[in-house]
Amino acid sequence: MENFSMWMYGILSVIVIIMGMGVYLVLKVDGSPVKIDANTVNEIKYVETDIFKNEVYVECGKTARNMFQKINEKTEVVSERDYLGKKYYWETYEHMLEFTLKNGKTIKYDLLFVKKSESSGEVFIRREGTKKAYYMDNEEAKELIQGFSYGCQKGVYEFIK
Repeated sequence: MENFSMWMYGILSVIVIIMGMGVYLVLKVDGSPVKIDANTVNEIKYVETDIFKNEVYVECGKTARNMFQKINEKTEVVSERDYLGKKYYWETYEHMLEFTLKNGKTIKYDLLFVKKSESSGEVFIRREGTKKAYYMDNEEAKELIQGFSYGCQKGVYEFIK
């Protein structure tokens, strides 16, 4: 008889624990915002040849609207780099590209410009918080800049694969 009551106590304990876990899971999945890691579908993704991989609607931030002024007025030499055996300066436009995603999160990008001469250079893009910069050829850079100019005039710009 004593053995039976211990078994019942054990079974009831397990049932109570399972019910408690069920209540916890129901409360946790109630539709409230959940923290998600940095590489989710809702975020802008970028790779070397396809910078904005997913189709995402974004709003241009104030800094993006003034990007051409920033290019002229707020360039800042970050460091000198040895680029293919020659010394060049990296210049960045601080948080020049700022987006608000559909989920309300803000993402900032720096454009890096490797100055080769007074009038030429190469453009790279780097997401804020990361060290790796991705190279953009002249056509990509031109499209990106024209795209932001056009998108900022409309208020919302759609990036397509």
